Parts: sequence; structure tokens; C-alpha cells
Amino acid sequence: MGGDKMTISNQSDLKIKIFADGANLVAMKELAAKPHIKGLTTNPTLMRQSGISDYESFAKEALALIPSKPISFEVFADTPSEMIRQAKLI
Repeated sequence: MGGDKMTISNQSDLKIKIFADGANLVAMKELAAKPHIKGLTTNPTLMRQSGISDYESFAKEALALIPSKPISFEVFADTPSEMIRQAKLI
């Protein structure tokens, strides 16, 4: 486009934040150690695919294992009252 090139010489020059997505604690810890990964995210579908059945225990273990970066967890309810209850728990 117009011959303009954008060159990024350093990852810290990027104006975006990269969050890793997954539900495997070993992989999440490895990714969290990388400086360009700014946080992590997971969801009930990924956890179900990884064989996780205890959402609360998984969340607590992930937070204990990776205390230095934010982790995003999702509620999995369909009703507003249950969404709020789960969000408060998380």
C-alpha cells in the first residue's frame, strides 16, 4: 500500500498486548514466562477439551501458579443472575 513499510525492531515497540489462550497449566506457565505474553485467558470450552471438570479448582491453581500476570476467566451461565453469581465467585 503506497510503498510504505512498517518496521518493528523490538517487540516492546508494539502497541498491542498479546494474551495466550489455553487450559493446560504447564503450557500456560511456560507462556507466562515469555516477556511478550502480557496475560492469559481461558474459557469453559477449552477447559472441557482439556478434561477439566472442576472449574473453581482449575482457576485457583492457575492463579497460584501464575501470580505475576493477569488471567481472564469466563462465566458459563445463561441467566443474568447466575452470570453475576459466577462473576462474583471468580
